[in-house]
Amino acid sequence: MGSGRGGQARPPKKSRSRPVDRTGVTVQAEGDDCDAAPVGSAGWKSWELWACLLVAAIFRFFELGLKPPHFDEGINGHFVMQLWQAGRHDYDPTNFHGPLYFYLLHFAEVLGGRGVEVFRAMNAILAMLLVLSLRGLQREVGVAARWAGWALAVSPAFVFYGRYAIHETLFIIGQVFYWKGRMQWRQLAQVGVADAGPGPRWATLWMVFGAWIMICTKETFFIFMGTVLIAELMWAPMRKILRQAPQAMAPPPRAWSPELKSEIGGLLVLGLMAWAAMFTGFFTDWSGLGKFFEAFDVWSKTGQSGSGHEKAWWYWLAAMFDYEWPMLGGLLLSPFIVLAQSSSRHAENLRLSVLIGFGHYLAYTIIPYKTPWLIMNFWPLLLAWPPHFLNRVKFAKSPQIVMGVASLLILASAVWSARLNFAHFVDRRERYVYVQTSMDYRHMMNALEELLRRQPERRADAIVVAIKDPWPLPYELSLFPKMRYAFGVDIAEGRHKVDDALLILIDAKDAAAAEARIRQDGRNVRVLRFHIRDAYDPGVVIVDMSRWDSDLIDSWEEELRQRGAFETGREWWP
Repeated sequence: MGSGRGGQARPPKKSRSRPVDRTGVTVQAEGDDCDAAPVGSAGWKSWELWACLLVAAIFRFFELGLKPPHFDEGINGHFVMQLWQAGRHDYDPTNFHGPLYFYLLHFAEVLGGRGVEVFRAMNAILAMLLVLSLRGLQREVGVAARWAGWALAVSPAFVFYGRYAIHETLFIIGQVFYWKGRMQWRQLAQVGVADAGPGPRWATLWMVFGAWIMICTKETFFIFMGTVLIAELMWAPMRKILRQAPQAMAPPPRAWSPELKSEIGGLLVLGLMAWAAMFTGFFTDWSGLGKFFEAFDVWSKTGQSGSGHEKAWWYWLAAMFDYEWPMLGGLLLSPFIVLAQSSSRHAENLRLSVLIGFGHYLAYTIIPYKTPWLIMNFWPLLLAWPPHFLNRVKFAKSPQIVMGVASLLILASAVWSARLNFAHFVDRRERYVYVQTSMDYRHMMNALEELLRRQPERRADAIVVAIKDPWPLPYELSLFPKMRYAFGVDIAEGRHKVDDALLILIDAKDAAAAEARIRQDGRNVRVLRFHIRDAYDPGVVIVDMSRWDSDLIDSWEEELRQRGAFETGREWWP
């Protein structure tokens, strides 16, 4: 004690060492979160969140009516029309889509009026909610949720299909909600909570709400639920491989308080009633419940046969290589994320999330039925960027390197997303442009809308549709009271009269004979190209010039002459 200057003992230096468990992994000290953001101030986090949402909003709302209505948007509009007429949605097990999305589109029409752009605005709002929901997983998975939010905000797939009025965005929201609740239950199990205030209640609410959204949106919810179950069953033996201590078991129901049991039971009953309400037209047609189960038999056959949507097993790899670089990186990183030792409190949730994303990739690879928007189901792979939860001793420089690479990939993804969504949105060479209506359709509708602005009385004229597959025309032209369908051969042979027709849409194989027949009656007509979709043969539009202003037809014909049916005309972007 007498050694040293002045005979005073020096205070011991604060040790920088950390305890190490029996596996050799550094144990995280209290308050030491290796998921902390590189820029950790609360103010920066707030501005960064608003910046992310602003970028997401620009991508989803800017020029929302730019693309011609999609095939599926026309069909969804038709179901909404039926909902207006019947006051309920009559569930069809062969449609492979639940009622919830149609009710949301119906609500959009109540608020915003009729039109595909109104549907898309509703879907764009849902797409914004999806970005916010993924960002909201930060409590469960750490800072990886923020990076995943940025990747999703600019992802070509999530932007492209977030600007369409189709079911996929809502379906993914249900997946995120369900998994958020399940991760909260896992965290509650880790601390042995039996009745911790709102914890179990909120976890159950997220799971019930997410499951309800999925079940009432698409029958393929069972793929997600099955993948989650398989991932969790696999995790017990994988924990032994990683030499991790077994996770604490969740408190059994008998350990819950009576109030907690009552509330959780009430949430489950409420979810069951909400499910029944959707599929029975709010308890007016109980046969809908049987149809719900019938749909699984129908879908199992469709999923295996492909029904014209068969793709090779490597289809998703090619799609990710073309567009989704952060997602492809997540797929490649997934083995390292799952197997790497970590001291983060978020490690287990992150590993399971990435494992679920990888399982989804395998499931949709095996199934022959592949449409490009199904790639959105691989969203958990985005949580692999960047892997901050890896142990800092073993991967001391990895987080900074990974953050740089992830930032570059997200930036490149944003550029590619802008190119696809605002310049090449009908280019049939793009993999995501699938069953897409052509610009010929847009030119025709623009000319028709301008004619109605000049001559509103023309709405009472007939429009004759004689093409093989007319969608989305039935929804778009349904406001014309005299719109009717016909066979091209009947028009050509004079069995179907078209004297009152403002325009006639007809397949190319019947067009010449129909035009000759109409001209025999002394009518002045013009014939313009009309290629509704790449999947079908081209057709034509025959217009009665006695009902049209010639300058409208001239400008319409000039647009057709300048560009092809699947060219956007935006030369500013290669």
